Amino acid sequence: MKQRSSLPQQPSPNPRAIAPRFRSSYKKLLRCGRYWYCRLTRTKASTEYLARGLAVGVFAGFFPLFGAQTAIGVLLAIPLRGHKLTAALGTWVSNPLTYIPIFWFNFRVGNELLGAKVSFTPESLQSLEALLELKEEFIATLLVGCLVCGLVGSVFSYLIAAGFIRFWRNRRTHKEDRRCRLDVSAIEPTTATVNSHPSNSIDLS
Repeated sequence: MKQRSSLPQQPSPNPRAIAPRFRSSYKKLLRCGRYWYCRLTRTKASTEYLARGLAVGVFAGFFPLFGAQTAIGVLLAIPLRGHKLTAALGTWVSNPLTYIPIFWFNFRVGNELLGAKVSFTPESLQSLEALLELKEEFIATLLVGCLVCGLVGSVFSYLIAAGFIRFWRNRRTHKEDRRCRLDVSAIEPTTATVNSHPSNSIDLS
């Protein structure tokens, strides 16, 4: 006879129970994204302040500071007088999809500037611990490339962001002015009709 197991059997997950949880998490993520989008688009901060924060974040994003790029970008935005939210967004220039291409390009730039003969391996950028185990020459070459590319990328991101923000704000102002003119033109005929009505005239004789 087969002995029955004394361990309780774990119930299999019910797909119908998982779906509501997924939808709830998805809705919370959308609400959070909508909140930060509205906060960013409705801010009264200057164009230079917003663009400077994005440039600082892009600069921090060009360095292999895994897990700390956002924090460092926000901290750098404080003394450089940049917007903290745009700084956090700018660090996402490097993400799990762009880590290898960006750091490979940075390494090639540093290799050309220093004249080093070091090979690049993508496995060395899987984590900060793996990066620290490499030779000093490899790390120096990579950091020099990150510094140069980060400075160039931050300058270009500042110019592009400043131009886009000015264009977007001017377009938004133009739309609001046009809406106000339409509202005024809709009110003026009603006012003229009320003033021309005989009952509204006053006999001064």
